[in-house]
Amino acid sequence: MNWQMRSAYVKVKCQPGKTDQIWKKVQDWKHLIGAWVVDGEWDLLVWYDASDWKESYKWAKELRGWDAVERTSTHWVVEGGKGANWWWNGHAGAWVWARWPGKADDDSLAKSNWVWSWASVPGDWDAVAWLHGDSWEQVWDHAEHLKSKGWETEVMVPLKAYWNKAWEKQWWQS
Repeated sequence: MNWQMRSAYVKVKCQPGKTDQIWKKVQDWKHLIGAWVVDGEWDLLVWYDASDWKESYKWAKELRGWDAVERTSTHWVVEGGKGANWWWNGHAGAWVWARWPGKADDDSLAKSNWVWSWASVPGDWDAVAWLHGDSWEQVWDHAEHLKSKGWETEVMVPLKAYWNKAWEKQWWQS
């Protein structure tokens, strides 16, 4: 299933001790696809449905305006793809932000059976993808495989995950 010019990923930095509060609050959004508590520079990764740039900005602006949110970084999806598997049915998985050092090569992400979804997100990164594995070791092996092929990566491991399973019935049509 592929989609174009639809949805956005937002990296969120929260005030200390407020990550869980924001993670739970965003779960009330009917247009939310998923939200993950992550470790590192950012505290949350939020993925929501947005049918155009204006709507994406509306949701990003709302999120940025919440009291416990310090800053955000929004990444609009130009093109994306999803395999037959639903993320929540997997054993282990992580988000990887990827940049090809030369000519962009999104096809290598889309053709990997361990990439359950991918999206082009122009800007700092070329793509974001969900790497699936039967174990965490396998997820890391997949991330290392991307690096061996020349991709620069940043892996976001979910410490807590929320998938809006209603998307199983309302996924965009190709």
